[in-house]
Amino acid sequence: MKREPVVMVHGINDSSAGLRTMRQVLEHHGHHVYAPDLKPNDGRHGIKKMAEFLRDYIDSKIPEGPFDLIAFSMGGIIGRYYLQRLGGLDRVKRIVLVSSPHQGTIWGHVYPLPGVKDMAVGSEFLKELNTDVDVLGNKPCLTIWTPYDITIWPPQHCILPNAENHEVKVWRHGAMMKDPQVIKKVVEFLDVPEVQSSPVVVGTAERNF
Repeated sequence: MKREPVVMVHGINDSSAGLRTMRQVLEHHGHHVYAPDLKPNDGRHGIKKMAEFLRDYIDSKIPEGPFDLIAFSMGGIIGRYYLQRLGGLDRVKRIVLVSSPHQGTIWGHVYPLPGVKDMAVGSEFLKELNTDVDVLGNKPCLTIWTPYDITIWPPQHCILPNAENHEVKVWRHGAMMKDPQVIKKVVEFLDVPEVQSSPVVVGTAERNF
């Protein structure tokens, strides 16, 4: 089976090194993986600027053809802006969003950097981005989240409508991309040969989009 290239997007104050474990497994399964180091990685210029950086990186590395997108934490919001506002949805085949604050995190109100404030519960940025969140359901879209997440709080804010929302019992936000059950689920999701016709929603979320 032909496997699409994979683009992986890290979270805040992190780098591609934090994705190494999952990346190695994906490469073992035959995926060509691209993982940019977002600069700056602390959100000082806001989500939009980082999404533009991601778009430019993808255009330079994968100028044509489909690819799969895997994004963690803040990377998931960056990825969503790229998909929903910068044309990425036209090219992406499958979407995986791990522990991303789709409805925001209370910690976004604590730190003054623009990219962090963009992820605050009730932020204007997320309100606007969530006006058409349903378009992500036009592609196979998987979210993975843990109810024990204290970085994305409340943790149910990682759930998306019209997606396959998969709950795992992982005790620490930063451990998600290294956890064997998370990696196994991602590999299985990417290896589905045909486009999924109807997402399976695991668990429920209060719809505030």
